[in-house]
This record gives sequence, structure tokens and C-alpha cells, in this order.
Amino acid sequence: MSTEGLIKIRIPLLKTDWHSYASETLWTFPLGDSQYELRNSPFFANELSYGDVVYAEIEDEGDFPLFKFVVTRSGHSTYRIVLEEKSTLKDFEKYIKPLNEIGCSTEGFKEQQFTVDVPDTTNIFEAFKLLQVGEDEGIWFFSSAHVGHPINEK
Repeated sequence: MSTEGLIKIRIPLLKTDWHSYASETLWTFPLGDSQYELRNSPFFANELSYGDVVYAEIEDEGDFPLFKFVVTRSGHSTYRIVLEEKSTLKDFEKYIKPLNEIGCSTEGFKEQQFTVDVPDTTNIFEAFKLLQVGEDEGIWFFSSAHVGHPINEK
């Protein structure tokens, strides 16, 4: 991913959550008027997905703008994958390939954790089934960070 023209914003997190981080930074495209379009998927923040437009303000000079709220939703969904201890990156690549083939993309964090971006044009039910296959086969476990797709449609 090219970061030219992008800036980071900071998303506050609860340090007492499973990840123990106080914040997460995400790449965004500045739209003006303190609005930013997310250009990567969060590993730890909930209720955000690639392409969402958010409002963020600079609170301390020299720091990243601080996320305040979502302005508009992109329709994308975000899932988290954590590899099982016995799984390798080769296992991951084998099981993630079908997700990539239907339009999903992934980002890695420390080679054991990944986010899956499910675009609004991808069938969310098909993506979920493929995520479930990886879990059922003992390759990973996954969880939802944000579902932006309408789930009442098939």
C-alpha cells in the first residue's frame, strides 16, 4: 500500500481489552473539514472498516488527529484472524486464498494476527463461510470487528 498523500489518525482503545494497547493508528486520506477516509483496516478498534469516513481532531500539536466519530459508512466489513499456535504462514496462505479470490484483502500484524476487509461488493455470507472453514480446520480463530454489510440480504 502506498502511503503517499495519506496521514494517520489515532483511535483510542481500552488498555484493559485483550490487546492491552491504549490506541491504534490507521492510515487515512484527508477529505478536509476534519474528515478522513480510512485506508486500512483496524486490528484492534471495533466498529470501523476500510473506506469509512470519520471525524478526527488534532488535540495536541504534533500528535495524530484523534478519532471522534464515524461520519459515513463504506459498507465494508472487518474480521480479525488470529492463527492457532500450530499454524504456519503457509497454512494461512492456503486458507486465505479463497477469500482473496472473492475480493477480500488482508493485513498482517506480527505474523499471527490479521484483519480481513470484506468489500461492500463481496458476498458477506460467502466470506463468513470461508472464514469458518479456516476455524473449523484449526488454522485460525476469527471474530467480527465490524459488519457493514446488510445482513438481512442473501
